[in-house]
Amino acid sequence: MLSSDSPVAPAPSRRLAMVAILAVFVAPLLWLGPCLLGGRTFVPYDLAQFPPVSTKLTAEEIGTVKRGHNTDVSEIPVTFLPEMRFAKQEIDAGRLPEWNPYARTGAPLLATSVVGLLYPPNWLVFLPDDPRDGLSWLCYASVVIGGLLMLGFLRALGLDPDAAAFGAIAFVLSGTAYANAHFYQRLAALIWLPGMLWATHCLAHAQGRRRLRPAAALAVCTAMEWLAGFPSFAAGALLVWGLYAAYLAWPGVTGRAADSPRLLGGLALVIVLGFALAAIQLVPMFAFFPESNRTVAPTPDQIAVQSFDPAGLLGLLLPDAFGHPSATEAVPYGQSPLVFALFDRASWETGRPFLPNYNFTEYTLFPGTLPLLLAVAGLVCGAGAFRRVALLGWVLLLVLAAAPSWLAPLYHLPGLTNVPPIRFAAPSAVLLAALAGFGLQAVGRQREGRWWALAAGAAVLSLAVFGVAIWLRAQEPAALLDALRPGLAAHYAVDPSVVDSYLATTMKAAHGRLADNLGYGGTALMLGALWLVMVPLARFRPAPILALRLLAIVATVAQLSPLARGVAGGRTLRHDLDTEIHTFLRQQRDAHRGEGGFTVARGANREEVLPTVLPPCTLVPERIRDLNAYTFVDKHSHRPVGQLWGPQQLLREFWIRALPDPPGSPQRGALLQHPYLDLLGVRYVLSTTELKHAGSPVGPQWSGPSGEVFIYERQNALPRAFTVPRLDVLPNDDAVIEALVAPEFAPRQAALITQADAAELVDPAPRAPEASNRAVRFVRDVPNEIVLDVAEGPAAYLILTDTYMSGWTATVGGQAAHMRRVNLFMRGVYIPAGTTKIEFRYQTPRLLAGTAVTGLAMIALFALIWLGRPHRHARAFSPSSFAPPPKPRL
Repeated sequence: MLSSDSPVAPAPSRRLAMVAILAVFVAPLLWLGPCLLGGRTFVPYDLAQFPPVSTKLTAEEIGTVKRGHNTDVSEIPVTFLPEMRFAKQEIDAGRLPEWNPYARTGAPLLATSVVGLLYPPNWLVFLPDDPRDGLSWLCYASVVIGGLLMLGFLRALGLDPDAAAFGAIAFVLSGTAYANAHFYQRLAALIWLPGMLWATHCLAHAQGRRRLRPAAALAVCTAMEWLAGFPSFAAGALLVWGLYAAYLAWPGVTGRAADSPRLLGGLALVIVLGFALAAIQLVPMFAFFPESNRTVAPTPDQIAVQSFDPAGLLGLLLPDAFGHPSATEAVPYGQSPLVFALFDRASWETGRPFLPNYNFTEYTLFPGTLPLLLAVAGLVCGAGAFRRVALLGWVLLLVLAAAPSWLAPLYHLPGLTNVPPIRFAAPSAVLLAALAGFGLQAVGRQREGRWWALAAGAAVLSLAVFGVAIWLRAQEPAALLDALRPGLAAHYAVDPSVVDSYLATTMKAAHGRLADNLGYGGTALMLGALWLVMVPLARFRPAPILALRLLAIVATVAQLSPLARGVAGGRTLRHDLDTEIHTFLRQQRDAHRGEGGFTVARGANREEVLPTVLPPCTLVPERIRDLNAYTFVDKHSHRPVGQLWGPQQLLREFWIRALPDPPGSPQRGALLQHPYLDLLGVRYVLSTTELKHAGSPVGPQWSGPSGEVFIYERQNALPRAFTVPRLDVLPNDDAVIEALVAPEFAPRQAALITQADAAELVDPAPRAPEASNRAVRFVRDVPNEIVLDVAEGPAAYLILTDTYMSGWTATVGGQAAHMRRVNLFMRGVYIPAGTTKIEFRYQTPRLLAGTAVTGLAMIALFALIWLGRPHRHARAFSPSSFAPPPKPRL
């Protein structure tokens, strides 16, 4: 148990413990309440700010829609939510949503793990008619689970209920939690870490059969972390757990030195059981990675560019030191001069600095002012060895996140290769919150001198922050920019005019915002210092000490709740997103159902434009194929687009921007007529500007105060399945790409195949030109199954323009057929002469194997729970049951 330098300490009580639990349930309501109980919707921004809806709005209405929006979590409304809606449609139809045929040319859904279909809490999202209405309940459930697990862990370490509740609330209201609240996979991968630590602590301090149930709890928490769908957060959490497990297994820590090897081995087996429980998701996920557009083997600079800049530690003092995604009217997000002046991440290969690349998720470390000060108090004044483990873990996580070049070999180790270094920052929030709990526990238990020293340190820091704010306000923004310009130009090796293009128009507003932030931080630190001063003045009297503790909890909730509400408090959605353009596309989808539908792309009359017209993936629930889909797909289908329009056409190297049709450039603009787009079935091109080469204008006239949306129909778009008379064999994928992007490419005359894929060809080689005329009709077209009828004609190769990927099998006339990869990423099947029925079926690779492993692991889990049940005369469960025995002094 915790030692004490003073006999005065508030006595824990059952009533206070219940109040602590209630506080964990109530605190998140202060920022999620408007979504759970009011009229707000838990999304970070409103899609009405994009065309086609935005074109009907005035500038003032668009400003209202954008006000307070947070596009830093861009994937939620345009990727995850549409895929969830599609998954719900499949579930309602009685099908397991394994494949998404509408993301470009099709991609796995279950195996990507992004939607988290196999993570049980995510099922809350599928209960309402629209999954969007379940997101707030999922977030609330997540933060409550995380808070209760943190509360239990800190109670097991011996903290009083109020101190444990403070640590729990500091965790669930921390900047890390609310900045990642919309990223439900990230939050879910983080909240189970306290549970892992709690279960490990209980297991290490128990004996015999009493270890079995904590072992089962540890396995469940481990499985939940890895089922959540964000492995890079789970990897950081596992690292923290490993550090604590190693500490507990150190000889003598638990008072049983001889038990250490057995304890360490047992913990390792339990973690393996946790992975086995999650195998139903992990096995298919890791089978999919090598075939996907995920970076499996990142280069050194791909690792370095995703590191956490040490300047980001300023986020511990200021909640939005570098900018705020919801406050961009005066200072565009990412254009704070402070970012450019302080960030100095550099290439591992050349040593040249990278341009700043931060966001409001990993760089939001703010724990609250009092939790930060009390975390320091926990280190200085708190009793217990865990605080030293927490400090070591916190430093280790941030060093790994910063990715210094001298650690470069470490990031190529198995398990770390695919974890962007910056992801290691998130689990530090758990350790900081735990330290804050230790700090509050120390109130009234430690010598007065330490509290006076802490108060003085906080006051000095506050005065320093105020001093910087005063100095900053005394400077002219233009003069500051003049002072910064030469250094920034030299640092980033750019012309000074480039610095002006980034900062000149925002310098004044950024200057004022930074001064305001510093004033806020200085004020909060001074109030924290005053609170610290009151600790020794209380003279260890129980009533004032308890009042100070409760004041710390109330003050922290009062500070963090508005910050959380400002970022993740939901939106009031006033505009219907369904328009006449959606109606037109649905009508055309139904009209083209027999040929398997078509593909929609976005166009623009200039280059490097994001595809905002009907934002990518939002057509997935409409069951319309989307060329610009922003989700994890195969690793090949983006390459020809980059070859045609250049690498700048690909966002993050994989996702396709709006296809350019630059005015005054007939040769470049004619690419919108390229046969490669015909092969992809691109029938409709949407744009907010007139295009010269995209086809014929069709559909409803859609214009308003803020612009116009044009729909162009490309007449030469090929059906989704067709026949060709031959296969042309080329040396490799690069040669295939060159042929695909050639102006003379004729997709109906032949399909392209590499020598490696053609090596096993045993089918006759059809050559009859009329083989390309065989009609193909879609008889059944659901995500996991496609049935085609092919009309009479000579032998041919059937080309299905869907993605060729493991898990798909084909039959021709009821007999198994050998499916081949053609045209770089499509499916090709030989069909004999005469009418033919072809069936394609998909089953997620290794899903059955993963399910079998999970099933066996479930049996083992239930066995642990059964064998670890209390004896008939054992005492009933209570929170004190998880406290360590009195012998060890932790």
